Amino acid sequence: MEQTPEKDFRADTTPSDIQFGAVYFDGRSSAKHLVEVTVRGGRLEITFQDRPTLHFSSDEVRITSRLGNTPRSLRLPENALLETDLNDAVDRLEEAWHRPGIRIHRLESSWKTAVFSILLLATIFVSAFVWGIPLAAKHVAYRIPDNIAYQVGSGTLDTLDEILFEPSTLIRPRKDELTRGFANMASKYPRLPLNLIFRKADMANAFALPNGTVVVTDELVQLAKRDEEIYAVLAHEIGHIEHRHTVRMALESSAIGVLLMVFFGDASQAAGLLGALPAIYANATFSRDHETEADTFALAYMTKSGLDPAAFADILERLTEDQSEATSPDALRYLSSHPATHQRIARFRKPR
Repeated sequence: MEQTPEKDFRADTTPSDIQFGAVYFDGRSSAKHLVEVTVRGGRLEITFQDRPTLHFSSDEVRITSRLGNTPRSLRLPENALLETDLNDAVDRLEEAWHRPGIRIHRLESSWKTAVFSILLLATIFVSAFVWGIPLAAKHVAYRIPDNIAYQVGSGTLDTLDEILFEPSTLIRPRKDELTRGFANMASKYPRLPLNLIFRKADMANAFALPNGTVVVTDELVQLAKRDEEIYAVLAHEIGHIEHRHTVRMALESSAIGVLLMVFFGDASQAAGLLGALPAIYANATFSRDHETEADTFALAYMTKSGLDPAAFADILERLTEDQSEATSPDALRYLSSHPATHQRIARFRKPR
């Protein structure tokens, strides 16, 4: 950009004046004029070589933000415009007129500010993931009407049947026996639409789906040595439904997707995460708080129903001991999603 040199100022200026060269556009044509800009207090003067001097008050001048050393613009009334690459002079003008632009630029140019901003952003995201999202999801989940809450994740079982489960091979009398026991449990919670189904999945596990369905794998039934152990696991899964953990998990996953979309600027991040919701259910990666709530529910149920709480500890221990067997990686999936197993075992051994 062709500019009037910064040293070519009029002799009648004072040391306190701010002067710089610029190019003037009148807003009516593309013609440009080399001018000298002088700032005295709250007034801005534009001196031409061949036309009268223009005067503007500080309130009539809008200054664009500084971006490195790119030319700056001073916007004037009636679409007139001044452009200059003498950024230091414009910075002094902003400072003299107490405009925030120069302070913002200094902050943006500071490596300390950059590091602080990165740390602050990381702290906000970590806090949102660890505390904010779970707390908000819990708050919302309990306020969703029952008929809507139980429809969240509808179709998940169909998807799991396609990618993970196979038809159960348990004999009919065994299924009927456990189904009657589960129906007796469900009768104590008439508000919940509880339903028990069996699947084969090459892993000892149980799942609680948002619609009240509890899925038990053949492998878990075969691993148990007494029915109380199975009912203990079922009570734990009912606890997940009672506390709407799967709904909360869906809300958390959605919120995480939105945060990823905001962070990466790509909606596919959110869509991809929500599309993986069935896999999230399959792994049952509930948080420690969810597990504690479900354990508390199971412990209260077993104590009230006269069942031995140690039955839950027994099956957890059996899953742990099973790690030496060939099928242990699959069997331990139930444990891998339920943190601090040894603490949970101790709690059911000596219930408070």
